[in-house]
Amino acid sequence: MEPIHCIGCNCKIEVPDDILKGEILDCIDCGLEFEIITVNGNIVQFKEAEFEGEDWGE
Repeated sequence: MEPIHCIGCNCKIEVPDDILKGEILDCIDCGLEFEIITVNGNIVQFKEAEFEGEDWGE
Protein backbone atom coordinates (compact mmCIF):
# COMPACT_ATOMS: atom_id res chain seq x y z
CA MET A 1 0.00 0.00 0.00
CA GLU A 2 1.26 3.49 -0.80
CA PRO A 3 2.19 5.53 2.31
CA ILE A 4 0.41 8.78 3.08
CA HIS A 5 2.03 11.99 4.29
CA CYS A 6 0.84 13.80 7.40
CA ILE A 7 -0.64 17.21 6.65
CA GLY A 8 0.67 18.47 10.00
CA CYS A 9 4.34 17.55 9.86
CA ASN A 10 4.83 15.83 6.45
CA CYS A 11 5.89 12.57 8.16
CA LYS A 12 5.42 9.43 6.05
CA ILE A 13 2.70 7.18 7.49
CA GLU A 14 2.77 3.53 6.46
CA VAL A 15 -0.64 2.14 5.49
CA PRO A 16 -1.36 -1.53 6.26
CA ASP A 17 -2.32 -3.65 3.23
CA ASP A 18 -5.59 -4.68 4.92
CA ILE A 19 -6.78 -1.12 5.71
CA LEU A 20 -10.53 -0.52 5.40
CA LYS A 21 -12.69 2.55 4.81
CA GLY A 22 -13.42 4.31 8.11
CA GLU A 23 -10.28 3.16 9.92
CA ILE A 24 -8.09 5.69 11.73
CA LEU A 25 -4.32 6.09 11.29
CA ASP A 26 -2.14 8.09 13.70
CA CYS A 27 0.94 10.15 12.86
CA ILE A 28 3.66 8.90 15.22
CA ASP A 29 5.49 12.24 15.05
CA CYS A 30 2.79 14.85 15.76
CA GLY A 31 -0.23 12.78 16.85
CA LEU A 32 -2.72 13.90 14.20
CA GLU A 33 -5.30 11.27 13.33
CA PHE A 34 -6.55 10.52 9.82
CA GLU A 35 -9.69 8.72 8.69
CA ILE A 36 -9.51 6.54 5.59
CA ILE A 37 -12.22 7.67 3.15
CA THR A 38 -11.68 5.28 0.22
CA VAL A 39 -9.42 2.40 -0.68
CA ASN A 40 -8.77 1.87 -4.39
CA GLY A 41 -6.08 -0.74 -5.05
CA ASN A 42 -2.81 0.64 -3.62
CA ILE A 43 -4.19 4.17 -3.21
CA VAL A 44 -6.12 5.49 -0.22
CA GLN A 45 -7.86 8.82 0.23
CA PHE A 46 -7.92 10.26 3.72
CA LYS A 47 -8.92 13.31 5.74
CA GLU A 48 -8.09 14.59 9.17
CA ALA A 49 -10.29 12.71 11.63
CA GLU A 50 -13.03 14.70 13.32
CA PHE A 51 -14.21 13.68 16.77
CA GLU A 52 -17.22 15.01 18.63
CA GLY A 53 -16.58 15.91 22.23
CA GLU A 54 -18.49 14.38 25.11
CA ASP A 55 -21.57 16.26 26.28
CA TRP A 56 -21.55 15.97 30.05
CA GLY A 57 -24.94 17.69 30.41
CA GLU A 58 -23.46 21.15 30.81
